[in-house]
Amino acid sequence: LIPFMLGENATRAQRWQDAEQSFLACLKLNPSFSQGVMGLARAYLAQGKTDQARTMLNLALHQNPHNFLACHGLGLVALREHNLEQARGDFLRATDEKPNYAPSQEQLGIVLVEMQRYTEALGPLKRAAQLGLKDPILANFLGTALANTGQVKEAVTWYEKALRMKKDYAPARLNLAFAYLKMNDRANATRQFQKVCQQS
Repeated sequence: LIPFMLGENATRAQRWQDAEQSFLACLKLNPSFSQGVMGLARAYLAQGKTDQARTMLNLALHQNPHNFLACHGLGLVALREHNLEQARGDFLRATDEKPNYAPSQEQLGIVLVEMQRYTEALGPLKRAAQLGLKDPILANFLGTALANTGQVKEAVTWYEKALRMKKDYAPARLNLAFAYLKMNDRANATRQFQKVCQQS
């Protein structure tokens, strides 16, 4: 128990190498301790050790096939490896297991936007927002999905929400400028492009 607690403390402090060592010590004492397995997977993922993270996450799923956090973690591994199709499948499985877990809904929607499957992306992105997730990245991607499904006015609303959360968030400001162009509002588009230039 003490190595696990040390690992959790190191995780909270984002001391990932210390967390890794503590969780390894924990699993040496009890190799089947599921919380230790997930803790070690998080530490590996935070350090970019995707192969080791995948091994731990697959072990966690073997222990409990309904472990939605393990599915989510595998999705993050796939994203690190730029495997969008694999990430989509992992996040979809996570949302099937736990529909009310907003981060998985958000990540599923983001992956679908990256795959240019904008109509499909709207569902999980809106669900993440409905679940109370307040994140400029979510707002920006939801705006992008809306803009690419002909809902440009709604997209502007979401880009503006993203900028209220993070006023220097350049991707949302650039997308907002292009949305204004689509609406033939050249004055506002020019204003936003100028702000993007001032930020860079």
